[in-house]
Amino acid sequence: GLMDRFAPQQKTNYVALFNEWAVGFYTELDFLNEAANMRRMRALLAEQGSTGVYIPEVYPAVSTRRILVTEWIEGVKLSQCPPDEIREYIAVGQECFLTQLLQLGFFHSDPHP
Repeated sequence: GLMDRFAPQQKTNYVALFNEWAVGFYTELDFLNEAANMRRMRALLAEQGSTGVYIPEVYPAVSTRRILVTEWIEGVKLSQCPPDEIREYIAVGQECFLTQLLQLGFFHSDPHP
């Protein structure tokens, strides 16, 4: 009722939108799916010769739909890096994003600190 009252021109099917979001949300929470996406992206980036982005190794023998086990990566939070280093990482992130979007046709944007 709020949309009809305050934005009557809006013709969005919110039930369908929510259902689509829910499917994506639950797929994202399936860690076997996440593991498969990680392995696929790791292989695709390696084939492209991309550098600067490291995708941790997945340990499928000890991963389940609810538990994802990957290799431990030592690092520093981006928020703790100096500004010049952050600028370098922005360029790396942009390159990775464009490679996924324009060359690979597979987009797996799941950055973690």
